[in-house]
This record gives sequence, structure tokens and C-alpha cells, in this order.
Amino acid sequence: MFWAYIDGSRRKIWALLTDGTIWAYRAQAVTLTAGTIRIGSASVYNANWVVFTAPDASGNYQVYKQNRATGQVTALTTTGNHTDLQINGSVAAWLTDGTYSDYCDLDAGIAGPVTARPLIWAVGHSMLANYATNRQPPLPDKVASALNWPLANFAIQGAGSAQQVARAGLVATTLTVTGNTIPASGPVTITAVTPNDFIVSAYGPRSIYGWLGGVYGYLTWDSVAGERFWRATAGDAVPISAGATWIPDVGLAFSGVALIWTLVNDDHGSAGRAASLANLNMIVAALKSLGKRFVILREFPRTTDTIGSASRADIDALNAAVQAAYPNNWLDLMPTLYANAAPSDATAVSQGLVPPSLSAGDGFHLGNAGNDLATVAIVNFIKAKGWA
Repeated sequence: MFWAYIDGSRRKIWALLTDGTIWAYRAQAVTLTAGTIRIGSASVYNANWVVFTAPDASGNYQVYKQNRATGQVTALTTTGNHTDLQINGSVAAWLTDGTYSDYCDLDAGIAGPVTARPLIWAVGHSMLANYATNRQPPLPDKVASALNWPLANFAIQGAGSAQQVARAGLVATTLTVTGNTIPASGPVTITAVTPNDFIVSAYGPRSIYGWLGGVYGYLTWDSVAGERFWRATAGDAVPISAGATWIPDVGLAFSGVALIWTLVNDDHGSAGRAASLANLNMIVAALKSLGKRFVILREFPRTTDTIGSASRADIDALNAAVQAAYPNNWLDLMPTLYANAAPSDATAVSQGLVPPSLSAGDGFHLGNAGNDLATVAIVNFIKAKGWA
């Protein structure tokens, strides 16, 4: 026997033998705690499956799934070297030879079909969140559907770039809760967030999953109850320090093609512009080394940002700085919108604003028709790059 995984009652669940074969045991009695567990190399799990890697005769790591009810192990890969296991619902994902993500729907038959499908993940503000009823489905959903790719959407309405990097776990963040204790069940009120508050949204409840003081759960905000942490499963009360570390569960983010539209709610003056660019650089730096595949979308001027105004000069300067920093990843949707504008949009177009006929009624956010046009432009951009 090369190695074996043993549960808390010292029952062997599976073993890797010296000849490279897997010997599986029945696993229906196993209780696994939340989070990622490590078995020899790496493994992840959900209620029905454990997915793990093990070295083959050549020293490359192959991916296997084990049915937790029957103990049956099925090989999902036989060639290549596979790392960075992730799981999201019934879909497992991993990197193959460090160049792209493979996905497998674990529930889709014994063979576990594997397809090389990148992930779309979105980070930004209301242009990508789009929770309003006249902007459904949101733009990232439309892009993911057009490409037939999975989606992870981190966007939230009203958020600035500093909130976005905090939501995505790119800066160290701490939370303080009432009584410095996570209760055995139910919520606890959050009394402080450092360095910046990324939970609050003026547009209704939003949930963010992750670990607080080592306890898995989620954060919520609403106008009545305020900010709260809810543990995912009941257990013993857990004392935590004031300013306990918050680690968001980013799941499959940073592993595919990113849509980044995140700066319009920032201060666009020279100091604010520098901070915006620093946050944008942080997001780009976090992308895994899969060719740094990302699309940065031009920020639109608001209806008050008319040509000649100070606010228009600021937003134009921000866009110019971002385009100069990332010329190969910059996408301006305005030409597409102007090419499809209605005659009644002439005044707005002359001012470089969003055509009202393609907006959600506010002359700024895109409506369904505008999002449909944006989807085509984004998908074409991704395909032209050879990413799809």
C-alpha cells in the first residue's frame, strides 16, 4: 500500500496501491467537515462525491471521483497532469497541465464526461449585477449562456473597486461581531468591517459565503437587520477575536475568462483614479496563469457627464488610463451601441452618452436590448482572442 485515507473512526476509505491502482472501500458512513480536505495530494467533495487526484506510473496526477454511498471509484482522466481541484455543486473542475480548466458534471453517468470549458466570472458594479427587473437576465448570464460556460458572478450594484477587491478576497479583511462569539445557530450582528465595508448594498440583500474565524457561513445585509453572519451548519458556539479574519469562498473564480467592469462608482479625480487603477491591477494580478484572459469594459458616462463638464473629463481620463494600461484587453461597447441606436437617440449620441433606446430607462444602465448587443460584442471579442 502506498497511502490510504482513514476517517475519524480509523476506517480506510480508499488506498493507492504500489502498482498505481485504486482500492476503494464503502464510504457511506463517512462524515466530512466543510471546506477542502487533503488526501495524499488533494481532494474536494460534496454530499454525493469525493473528487481526488493520485499519481500515475509516470508521476502525473490523474483525477478520480468516488461515490460516497457505494465507494465506487471512477477515473475521470488518464493522461496529462491535473491540479488545483475545485468543486461547485455537482461540477468539479481542475487545471490540466496548467493551461486550461477541465470540468466534469459528477452526476452525469459513470463515465463522468469531461469537457474543456473555461469559466466566465464577473467582477464589477451594476452593469454586471443588473438585478433590476428590466435588465434580466444580467449581462454575464447572457455571455455565459452564449458560450455555454459556467458563471461565477461577484458583481454587486453600487460597489466601488475597493469593495470588489474585498469581496473577492484580494485584501486582508476582518470582521467584528456582537459578543465576539459565533452562536451555535442563527445569525450574529456584524459591528465592524475593516478596511472597507463590502457587504452593504443599497439595492437589497446580497449573500457572500466564506469563513469567519474558521467557521463557514455567509454574510447578509438588509435595511432592517443590518449586516449579519450566518453559520452554514449548526454546531457549538465559537468564540472569536474582535477583528477576526474573513476569508471569502471564491470557488472557481480566477480560473477562466474574467469580465471586469468595476470603476464607475469610484472617485474619478486624479487621486481616486490612481486608487482605481491600483485596485484594477490587483484584480488582474489575481488571475491564475491561464494566459491572463480578461475583458475590461469601458466605463460609460452618466447623463450628467456631458461633453465639456469636469465630471466628463474625469471619466474620460479614467478610461484613457485603463485603455493605456491594458490595450489588448480593453473593449469599448459604445461603437456597437451607436451602430444600433434609434433616430431619437441622436442628441445622446452626439454627447457620447448611452443611447436611451438601449438603456434601462435611465440613459446609463443597459436594458435588455443593450445587453443583447453587448453580449454579441463580448462573445466576439473572446472568440477573436482564441479563448473560445
